[in-house]
Amino acid sequence: RIRTHLQYVCHMLQHVAAQKLCQPKHDRRSKLLEHLQHYSKYAPLPMNNCLATRTPIFIDKAGNACAVAHLVRVSGHYALAEKLDIHFHTSSIEEIAMASQGSLGDDSKSKVGAHSERTQAAVQLLRWAKTYGFTIAELSL
Repeated sequence: RIRTHLQYVCHMLQHVAAQKLCQPKHDRRSKLLEHLQHYSKYAPLPMNNCLATRTPIFIDKAGNACAVAHLVRVSGHYALAEKLDIHFHTSSIEEIAMASQGSLGDDSKSKVGAHSERTQAAVQLLRWAKTYGFTIAELSL
């Protein structure tokens, strides 16, 4: 079921008009869409072994990455993928995007440093998406 969904997403993203993108951004996006196509068919998918409910897993204990984490990794931003997993292991892309806006949900002063790192990781994902020609809506599919 997940592979079928990913293949649909690949097809949809390849046919989205990316005319507004500059050539370098268009080329980066196209290269990552090729990686996504391969991932959708062959890559091991992350397993949710930590929660009983259907929950997204950014990178599982075996190192298997969700589609977005995979794209971040293959684009050369392996450390960003790991940082996102630390702070957003079971979060959706929408939740990560909200965190980039400072939606921290906890006013505890003892966690300010951790929240700052969390927010920075979320902001870095948004910057990565923009650099590679993706919207958060597309990454959330």
